[in-house]
Amino acid sequence: MSADTPEDPVANMITDVMDGPGYKGMIICNAQGIMIRYDGFNYQQGLVLTNGILGLYNHCQNSMKRLMVPDESGVESVRIKCATFEIICTQHGNFTFIVKQSFVPDSVEGDEEGDEGGEAKY
Repeated sequence: MSADTPEDPVANMITDVMDGPGYKGMIICNAQGIMIRYDGFNYQQGLVLTNGILGLYNHCQNSMKRLMVPDESGVESVRIKCATFEIICTQHGNFTFIVKQSFVPDSVEGDEEGDEGGEAKY
């Protein structure tokens, strides 16, 4: 990259996420649920997941506003754990970032059982 070209922090963040262990896919969408970028999903899967996640995220925000005092009622992210993967969703401004990742087992040194004793890292 030349010295005149500024770094793109969004592209760097996306590259870091995609290179991380356990990465399976991601979706970036706007406030209306329109997918801007997706990877690891086909188009129909992305539409269904985006619609469901945005609805869940909005319900979580509304519930927290009723339960907590107004200053502490913000929801930063929603994490859905399944048997073989998890989905993490976060909003920033008018954009939503959804990541699907598999569990990465911890390597346990000195374990007598070998590789079977590793626990999933959450």
